[in-house]
Amino acid sequence: MAFIFYFLYALWTIASLCLFIYVIQELILLRAAFRTSKLPTVSPLQELPMVTVQLPLYNEKYVAARLIDAICAMDYPRELLDIQVLDDSGDETVD
Repeated sequence: MAFIFYFLYALWTIASLCLFIYVIQELILLRAAFRTSKLPTVSPLQELPMVTVQLPLYNEKYVAARLIDAICAMDYPRELLDIQVLDDSGDETVD
């Protein structure tokens, strides 16, 4: 019976030690995260990039017009916006 007591005590001690090491490691990581949490300053863009918007459609004749209208209403310079409608429909969407 004493063997089981010593075994359980050793197991409890090892588990407590592992938990203690884990908590210390997490505290070290948390401290390092707070030290380096300063976000770098980002300079504003001088020029906006060219953007391609691809609209995949397949038999969605009720959605196509609203989707294209929504993309055209985007607040982005039109000369930098390339819209591609990818349509493999078999219904009236192609029209």
